[in-house]
Amino acid sequence: MCTVEGATLNWGYKESFRNYIESIAKGGWDLTGVVYEFPEYVWSGGTGTYDPETGSGLVAFGGMIAFSGHEGALDTQLNAARIELAGDTGYIVFDIAGTTQEGEQINQKDVRFVEYSLAGAVMLDGVLAVTGAESTLTDAGAAAFGTYAAGEAFDPVSFVIPVGPDCAVTVEEEAVDAPVAAVSAAVEPIDSSDAPVWPWFVGGAALLLLLAGGGVLMARRNSSKNEAPSESVDA
Repeated sequence: MCTVEGATLNWGYKESFRNYIESIAKGGWDLTGVVYEFPEYVWSGGTGTYDPETGSGLVAFGGMIAFSGHEGALDTQLNAARIELAGDTGYIVFDIAGTTQEGEQINQKDVRFVEYSLAGAVMLDGVLAVTGAESTLTDAGAAAFGTYAAGEAFDPVSFVIPVGPDCAVTVEEEAVDAPVAAVSAAVEPIDSSDAPVWPWFVGGAALLLLLAGGGVLMARRNSSKNEAPSESVDA
């Protein structure tokens, strides 16, 4: 868990509503602990905690925006602004008090007023930042404010949350396999027992045939020498 100090939040609420308040409603807004820098309200000095393992956190700013118009018929106070981080989704949370345009009294705590995606959040040098994340009115925000339906687009959200350089997700080191030793292929002598025997067999057979042929030839020559020529005997 990391400690947050000196966070800032920039959010214009809803541009069309600001224009409506200043024109048709003939009203405006009073600020306590909040600065208006066209076209955004700016909260500063936020403190809280942030858990990088779960992506959850809560940063409190305080302050108040009090919208008024229609000669007091519209009177809504957004108190104690907070940034709530919940994984992939962020919320701007208020304590809301006052009267809706319909004359209904409001006094609700911890209202998740608008929500926005944290997909574009960037952690750099110990600072978690979101720039221009589109926000929409929640069911709870619509019930508390009473002017717009849930899902209505509100102004983009930007914030800077210092969490410190040591605040980061702990990454477990993966086991590194030992390098495989290079195996040199050894040239083994050819096993003569595996060599084919047919060349030797053929060669031996040919030699035997030659010897046998020579024996027959010699026998024939000897036979020819032993035979005497036949002579006729005269009586």
